[in-house]
Amino acid sequence: MALAFPRAARLTCTRHLKQNFSHTLADKVGLPSQERQRFITQIFGYNGIIAHGTDHMDIAYRLQHMAESTENRFVQKLIELMSPLLVENAKGLERPGLHLASPIWTNNNCESLNHCLKQALSWRSLKLVETPQHHQDSTQGSATSDLWCGRVRPLEEYQRFGEPKDV
Repeated sequence: MALAFPRAARLTCTRHLKQNFSHTLADKVGLPSQERQRFITQIFGYNGIIAHGTDHMDIAYRLQHMAESTENRFVQKLIELMSPLLVENAKGLERPGLHLASPIWTNNNCESLNHCLKQALSWRSLKLVETPQHHQDSTQGSATSDLWCGRVRPLEEYQRFGEPKDV
């Protein structure tokens, strides 16, 4: 993805980040359950840093402050390692025209977008033997290649999300 779309926002599933953080605190750092839950709630909770950060810079500041005020060096290092992912998510969700009800991105968001796309295209799964014929039928008469190097443009309302091609 990074090679194909170098300037695209890449979002990481918040739910998985939370689970990874929790497992690392339990299995590698060895924090007791109550202390572990306190850190998780501070970052990922309903009133946590992610839910109430005003923008990516605010989230970065809050995470840095949390790391600096933590006495446990292992937890401090873990927060520092996770901060770039959380800040990158916040930057991606600040993208103009992207209106989400929540500052939390999960893989379910991707599945929902994928479902909408499939519905719009009347997509259906094909048997393996039907696939080559379907591909030939759908590309016949097209002046573009499979690499999308032709004059293909998205609809006007989606052009603001486009990324220039780097050659």
